[in-house]
Amino acid sequence: MPVKKFKFTLETVLAWKRSKEEDALLVMGKAMRARQEAAAALEYQRRHLGALLGLIRQAREGASQAWSQAAYIREVARCENLCQKRQEALNAAIIAENKAREAYLACRREAETLLRLKEKRAQLHKKDAQRVLEAELEEIMLSRYDVARQSNTGTLVQN
Repeated sequence: MPVKKFKFTLETVLAWKRSKEEDALLVMGKAMRARQEAAAALEYQRRHLGALLGLIRQAREGASQAWSQAAYIREVARCENLCQKRQEALNAAIIAENKAREAYLACRREAETLLRLKEKRAQLHKKDAQRVLEAELEEIMLSRYDVARQSNTGTLVQN
């Protein structure tokens, strides 16, 4: 009796879960990139704000005209507002990245669970195949033993 080849019945589900995992990994990568870009934009805006504050100090020390100081102060207020918006964007990007990471890890766990199930079923199939093979070998050996015993008995009777 030939042993059937192992076939994992959930192979299509496993492939689907793996594709979902890859999609989730892409989403997580985009979220990470968005967070990095938001952090870089915030850092750039903070450096610009620092430079403006330095210019205001220089303008006050040099007793520059009031209109230039007022322009610097308006620009500082605008930059502070931009920094606040960039900080909010960074916070939102961090939240989105965390959600994407959680989704990816959930997809990964599901795919790994199915993969472990596949490996376990393959091992069980292999053990069953070995048992069948051992039973067939035992049957062959017993039938040969019976044939040999019958032939030996037959020769003794004739003598």
